Amino acid sequence: METSTLFILLLALDCGVHALDEGPFTGWFEPVPDKIEGLLPVPSDLIVYQDQNPNVSRSATFKPFENAWGELGSDSVLRNAEWTWRVNVSQFYAPYNGGDVAGPSDRQAFVSQTYDFSWSAEGNISEALDGATGPLCVTQLGAWVDLPVNVTNGLTDGTSCVPALGQACVDAILNKTPPPLGSGEDGCNWGGYGIFDEMPECRDSFGRDRGSFGTFAAGFSLGNTTSQINSGDTFWVNMSGPVLGNETWLYETVANQIQLLLFSVLLPTNTQPNNPTVPGKELLCLRANTTKLPDVDVNKDGVAVVGEVVLLSAGSMARVGSLMYLGLMSLILAVVLG
Repeated sequence: METSTLFILLLALDCGVHALDEGPFTGWFEPVPDKIEGLLPVPSDLIVYQDQNPNVSRSATFKPFENAWGELGSDSVLRNAEWTWRVNVSQFYAPYNGGDVAGPSDRQAFVSQTYDFSWSAEGNISEALDGATGPLCVTQLGAWVDLPVNVTNGLTDGTSCVPALGQACVDAILNKTPPPLGSGEDGCNWGGYGIFDEMPECRDSFGRDRGSFGTFAAGFSLGNTTSQINSGDTFWVNMSGPVLGNETWLYETVANQIQLLLFSVLLPTNTQPNNPTVPGKELLCLRANTTKLPDVDVNKDGVAVVGEVVLLSAGSMARVGSLMYLGLMSLILAVVLG
């Protein structure tokens, strides 16, 4: 099986883990071996293998940009389309490629997380979006965000965020979502950090996170043939640094947490004589593991979050903040598996 990589699709503005020490792997780079700005924590072929053979995987279908269907042209391939979003999470062991790590062995535990989309229409993602050529803007929860257990347990099947966040919060997020302002990644402007937790409608979910909240705000150009993705291609990879201490804790936390993606795009249309495009917005939520978690406030701070509950389930009474972890690195890759 041949493996190739594409030009970068997403740009991480920051990375880290809520309640954990920030690690050395920050920034962004093109996923081409001789152009990587920084060290991969593990061999790239191992990342691809874990993407193909995850420990836990969940997928769900959704109707992409349904809010804009009524304004699309009669020949639209997007109208009535159904896409599938898949989340893969893996824990594995490998030699560590970067720097000195305190530990008895050169084999360290790592956690990887990947996303992909699939659709039935022919062609790449630009063609599946009716030939859109502007930027597809994407933002997601920062890796450090750990939502309350009662919010997380609300999400079971499907990609709707309503069961977890509530209709008012979802509506507020979509209403505040701006259309792309220009071409390429530079056309994406999400308004910086705190765009969700500052909303009164979302106070009971994002507003209860105990850490400094933010999102990744990024995008990729649909009209740039070097950054196209096809149905089934992995378009995002989140790769941890070596995990020390309770090695299963990070994996169980990531597998149980809510994954959230917010998209904004301008879709071509011929139904608007004075406007060749209409804005499309999409908010998706998914959990790789939908097991109901116990709502136990381990450290008695007034809110139970996923990480502390998972730590309790692992049989350790250590505080989450005391774990030594060398960072959750966002390797924003476009890995094409062929």
